[in-house]
Amino acid sequence: MTTSRSLIAAVFVFLTFASIYLVAVVELDNTNIGTTNGLWKTPTIRGWEKVTGHKLDSGEWLYPPLYGLLCRLIPDRWVSYGIHGPVVTFRKMALLNAMFGGLASGAVFLLAVRFLVSVFASLVAVLGHACAAFVILNSINSEDIIPAYTFFVLTVLCLFAYLDSDRIVYFIGSIFCCAMLTLLHWTLMIPTLAGVVSVGLVLLVEDRRRAWMLPVFFGLFLILLELFRLGFGPSKSSEMKWVLSASQSPTGSVGFERIDSVWHILYPSKTALDGFLGFRWTKVTYAFIGIGNYFLGGRYVGDYRAAFADPNSVGWMGMSWLFAMVTLGALVWASIRRSSTEMVRLLAVFGLAVFSVGEMEHLYAQPQDPQSQIQPMFATILGVIVILEGLRRIDRPYKVRLLALALGGIFLLAGGYNALLMLGSRGEDGRFMKEANELAQAFPPETTVMVTQGWEEWNTWIYAETFGGDWTRYLERNIGLVNGFIRHPGVTPTDVADLMAKQIADEMAKGHRVVANVVWAGSRDDFAYSLTNVADIEPARIYTDRLYGAFRVGRSWDTSAGRFVELQK
Repeated sequence: MTTSRSLIAAVFVFLTFASIYLVAVVELDNTNIGTTNGLWKTPTIRGWEKVTGHKLDSGEWLYPPLYGLLCRLIPDRWVSYGIHGPVVTFRKMALLNAMFGGLASGAVFLLAVRFLVSVFASLVAVLGHACAAFVILNSINSEDIIPAYTFFVLTVLCLFAYLDSDRIVYFIGSIFCCAMLTLLHWTLMIPTLAGVVSVGLVLLVEDRRRAWMLPVFFGLFLILLELFRLGFGPSKSSEMKWVLSASQSPTGSVGFERIDSVWHILYPSKTALDGFLGFRWTKVTYAFIGIGNYFLGGRYVGDYRAAFADPNSVGWMGMSWLFAMVTLGALVWASIRRSSTEMVRLLAVFGLAVFSVGEMEHLYAQPQDPQSQIQPMFATILGVIVILEGLRRIDRPYKVRLLALALGGIFLLAGGYNALLMLGSRGEDGRFMKEANELAQAFPPETTVMVTQGWEEWNTWIYAETFGGDWTRYLERNIGLVNGFIRHPGVTPTDVADLMAKQIADEMAKGHRVVANVVWAGSRDDFAYSLTNVADIEPARIYTDRLYGAFRVGRSWDTSAGRFVELQK
């Protein structure tokens, strides 16, 4: 297959899946499916879009200016459909994600065709990627991972194009894409570099003339990061040199820092210890849940008890685990099999390094998060390519074609099933926006402080709509109880409960009405399990029971967002 034919086919793949994702964004009208992280980031992106503020986000330095610029190219009237407020930037972010998602699948096609030669087999590999639940999910919501993920796939493509052709332009392209993914979302850097190092070390053992590859890769990589720092660092205007630190997030306090050196890019403030970070045995369970939702399901699970209690959830997780075992097993076999070609062995080694290091990295953070699993689970797509490459070597073309066709059919069925699951959330942007507006009328923020779990979908809309993205004002009127563990890591649950109870009591002392939708309303056990991605269940129960005993309940309200009660001393 010629290069020009490959490019034409890749463009076709890009246009096809980008179009599907774009239609899904508009039809679903739920840019926060799976996670509201994109909505939390909307005020920062809008600042760059409307040129009302220039803030950078620690750990994803390039993301706000890039998406702000790209959002500026999309007129507001194009996304002013259905129910919406004055800010529609989050919809533009979802449309851009659809384009990046399509581009990632186009890159997968070009990677696959280098190993498989056949257009048909390469399209089967693309279906495995484009129909995976977490790829679909992150391509149709407003989450921030997909542009960096796309540059990760491009890094893999360019790296293996270089290894296959020895053309230095591909080598430089892989370094550039690696720098871009680092600037767009820092978490993708470590597994990517682990994959590059693993390939470089294998090549070094086999051919010492390749000893220059890793030093040059890392040298040019650091130079590119330094060039970015010079463009956005402290030598520039004060509007551009101040950046949001990790504490300027939906779970922390306001703080700022400078990009004083490349070290701040390689080791951003988001790595500072908080309740999200650290190893706990519960996270092993959440890692299996995250892996179990990658291929089928696509759910962001925050309560492991509920995940295993749902037969449907257990069913699709089982299918995803099977998919992972087969494809990762293929990588292991290809890496040790003597008959494997050098390129196939290197691809297998790269995939295994990315998977193992990526899973270890996210065991320290949030392994069930769709954005945490999308990169390490890309190894399964490399496993699909390895399986198809092995089938290609079987001297029975008719049977091989049937097997590949059956595999493609399985991927299409999986994609259709994932689409049906996501259709169940159609219109939720409008629904949660209505709930937020209803709560603002029932509990005017001028006189009321809300005590919530902190991660409810309508809660994010309160931040975006009621408070217009004003984080400081939102914090003054919304006490998210999950933040007790996030902001006070290492503190006993009893002391954390007392700290949060004091914060609530202080608001009462100021004359504010305090209302709650959790702990004192609904199941305390359900609330405790909702905290298990930041704490183990027993500390969560102690925390919950201690809070429950700190206040008594007054009048109650039934709203579309659930039951609320007034807290009293």
